[in-house]
Amino acid sequence: MAVKSAVVDANIIHGVSLEAKDAEHLLSASPSAVLDVLVTSGVPVCADEAGVIEGEWRDCCDPDWIDNWFLTFVSLANFQVLPTSPQPFLLKRLQLDCGFPKSRDRVLVITSIAASTHFGRCMLLTEDMDFYEPADKVTPPARRAKYMRGELKGRVKRHLDASVNVDVESVVLATSALQGPRRVP
Repeated sequence: MAVKSAVVDANIIHGVSLEAKDAEHLLSASPSAVLDVLVTSGVPVCADEAGVIEGEWRDCCDPDWIDNWFLTFVSLANFQVLPTSPQPFLLKRLQLDCGFPKSRDRVLVITSIAASTHFGRCMLLTEDMDFYEPADKVTPPARRAKYMRGELKGRVKRHLDASVNVDVESVVLATSALQGPRRVP
C-alpha cells in the first residue's frame, strides 16, 4: 500500500545536518536524499500542533543551520501541522506488550496516527530502535542493520502497522516505500 503521509523523527534531521557539514552519520542511507524524495513526491510531512516534533528537530541541530534548513524545507515540502489526540489505550498497549518507553517518542506515534487518519497510510521515518524492538536498543550493529533493512520487523513496528495504519521505515527503505510497488512490464 502506498504511503500517503509521513512523520520524520529528529534522528533523521540530525543526519541531514551532519551531511550538510560533510560529517558522517550512522543512518542506513542518505537522509537528505529521502527527504528530497518526500519533497518531490508531495506526500504531506506532518508535525504536531503543540510543536514537540519541531522542537526535537531544533534540539538536535545547530540553531543557525536548523533555522535556515527548516524555512527552506517548509517552503518546499507539503508540510502540515495536525491536531493530535492522546491515544492512551494504544500507548499503554505499546508499553505493556512491546516495551515502548514513556518518552517524547510518544508524540511521534500520536502524530503518525493523526496523519494516517487525515491523509491515509503514514510512514514514520525513524531509525530509533524503540520503534522497532525496544528490547534490542543496545544490540550489535549487524543485528540493528537487519531491522533497518527490513529483515527483522520488531514488535512495535508490527503493532503500529497492524493496528493504526502506520509503517515504521528506516532511511534505506523509505524511498521504495514512497515510490510504492514497482510494476514489472
